[in-house]
Amino acid sequence: MRVIELAALPTSSISEIAELISHDPALAIKVLKVANSPLYGLRRKAENLRQALNILGLDAAITLALSFSLTGALRDSTATAGFDTEYFWRRSVIAGVAARTLGAQLRIKDGEELMLAGLLQDIGMLALSALLQEEYGLILADETDHDAAAEAERLALGADHAEVGAWLLEQWHLPAYLHHIVANSHGHHNASSSSDRTAITNCVVLSGLIADTLLQPDNTALATRTLKQAQDSLGMADDDYRTTLDSISMSLPEVSEIFEINLIDPLQAEAIRDQANEIMMIRHMRMHEEVNQVRRTAEELSAHSQKLEDQVHRDSLTGLYNRSHFDEILLMEFAHATEQDWPLSIAFIDLDDFKHINDTFGHAVGDEVLQAIAGVMHSHTRQSDLLARYGGEEFVAILPGTGSGGACTLFERIMAAVRGIDYAALTGRSLHATLSIGVAAHMDQGREFSSAVELLQAADYAMYAAKHAGRNRLVVYNDEPLEAARPEHGQ
Repeated sequence: MRVIELAALPTSSISEIAELISHDPALAIKVLKVANSPLYGLRRKAENLRQALNILGLDAAITLALSFSLTGALRDSTATAGFDTEYFWRRSVIAGVAARTLGAQLRIKDGEELMLAGLLQDIGMLALSALLQEEYGLILADETDHDAAAEAERLALGADHAEVGAWLLEQWHLPAYLHHIVANSHGHHNASSSSDRTAITNCVVLSGLIADTLLQPDNTALATRTLKQAQDSLGMADDDYRTTLDSISMSLPEVSEIFEINLIDPLQAEAIRDQANEIMMIRHMRMHEEVNQVRRTAEELSAHSQKLEDQVHRDSLTGLYNRSHFDEILLMEFAHATEQDWPLSIAFIDLDDFKHINDTFGHAVGDEVLQAIAGVMHSHTRQSDLLARYGGEEFVAILPGTGSGGACTLFERIMAAVRGIDYAALTGRSLHATLSIGVAAHMDQGREFSSAVELLQAADYAMYAAKHAGRNRLVVYNDEPLEAARPEHGQ
């Protein structure tokens, strides 16, 4: 109930959901596992709950917490004669994975809503089974097709499980988007609409068909219908659909373990993929190029929009984040680290003798050197870290969840990589650049700073200590007085 309350609050924060999840070790482990699963395909593994939530974001954290909490509570429902509870849960979990995968494949905005919506789309069946018991089993007795079962419900009861499920979720005060998606989970909406909300609903409708296809591998008619639904409602090309099936199949073994339910046999999943390939070969000649062109245009528009938005926060020369974005993120990460007692390291990075490089070889060479160093730093850091150009030849880095020891290991590797680059092709003679780096860590080894500004000043102080010690080195701040005179730039 507390997770539901947080989901309904527009002011909910990562810190609140992290604190709530941390009280339930089993839930925390499941969230960490799913964050590291093929569902998210992160470049580097999250080593603790803080890193997992920081990478996943608020919406995903609440979605996963709700998913695990609700399924854990509802799995104990009493079985009803004629209603296959095990099939219901297998279908629900696979549909949740399929919806999440479809959203990622299609780059749908706010796609984190999809996993929970896919998981809960048929919750009305569970409610009807619990309420009507044997009567409900008789209603479904002769129906093997999911849509046919919904039609049988409407004939017998005047409403289907999608309507019942939407009403139930509304009574539980779950987010309004869930009511809408569940109510329309059998495609009773305008499938031609291009809005984000309709695209999400279409993904959930398709996720149920994909789940049935995976659970009924010999049903060729169902597989053909599922492929057609993917093409008609989401404009998916054959290759996209194949990629989606592969991604879902790869995710299922780990998801099966996380949800503690036996989903499908790996050989069965492979057979279904082969079947899908055969069906797609038959359909390949139909409007293939037209569908691909629509998809490419949509991707180009989406990519262009994302690029324009990203440029606002980027430095035009190096491609790293700019100072204003760094200042904003630093305040947020400092608050999170303080509230959760997680380490946070800041690095101040200065290119040694940059004025000499500009004066000797020209600003064009200087720009090339800055770009090369930015590239080295980006290739060595994690997705959850943030790099920014602070100004001129100065860079800064934020390393959430990392203490001074881990920061030093990382930046020693970066310094060595930077020293190894020879710019002779640009200058006509050998030229190697070096870095002076200052590191300061908050909530690490008993050290705590009073503000983000003070933490940044400490890293800046340490960097100038590295300069005065001879450059080309790293210094960790160690409680020197910050009010000491700061050396002038260039010294």
